[in-house]
Amino acid sequence: MFSVTDKVVLVTGGGSGIGLATVKRLLAAGASVAFCNRSDHSELADRLGATFIRADVSDEEQVRALMSQVSDRLGSIDVLVNNAGVWDFDCPITTGDTGAFRRDHEVNVMGTVYCIKHGAPAMKDGGVIINVSSLAAHISLPEYGPYSASKAAVDAVTRSAAIELGDRGIRVVAIAPGTVATESLADETDSEAEVAAFNRLTPLRRVCEMDEVAATIHFLASDDCRYISGSSLLLDGGMLAGLSVGLCEMLISAGE
Repeated sequence: MFSVTDKVVLVTGGGSGIGLATVKRLLAAGASVAFCNRSDHSELADRLGATFIRADVSDEEQVRALMSQVSDRLGSIDVLVNNAGVWDFDCPITTGDTGAFRRDHEVNVMGTVYCIKHGAPAMKDGGVIINVSSLAAHISLPEYGPYSASKAAVDAVTRSAAIELGDRGIRVVAIAPGTVATESLADETDSEAEVAAFNRLTPLRRVCEMDEVAATIHFLASDDCRYISGSSLLLDGGMLAGLSVGLCEMLISAGE
């Protein structure tokens, strides 16, 4: 059940965080895994038993070469995980750096588009493309405009690609995690405040763990999920279901 044994998998941005957790999980599940990053992670790949190819997904020619190299080394791709991404916060629309919108768009949106454009021809019929979107595509926060806009576009691209590739049996899905306990979160100056907010806002009262995101990708990558396509699966701990008990308690206390 939920087997990915002998499947050829490519994970973009696989050198850290969600990407690395996904690489490790799918390797352990028996897949042949390649991953890319802008920086060199060849030694990490050697330790894991994965294939590393250096590439910047915002550069179309590098993506074209990436897909060709994966096919040459491992064979036709079964699973493509578009995980590479950047995020610009603290960017008010009226006073912030509008270049942040361009940066997030070039990597998060165009990187996904390039990978689908050049990855789909290198895929077997019946494969799956999994785009890592974000809860920010569904609900934003002040000064998150560049990131939220880019991830909303990823969801839209997911739907379009699912329609266009459906005749080949290729499924295209997105996952939308909220705050995830990654290394980059720990490095943020306000990470404690962000985690505390999620603990109060989320019905499950905690942030998402990296292995939970990787497990969801594993689930979607398997043939057992062959009728899921064109949708974005929330990993939000129930946040969008409604007000959490913690938030209600806070509001009641504030009104007393």
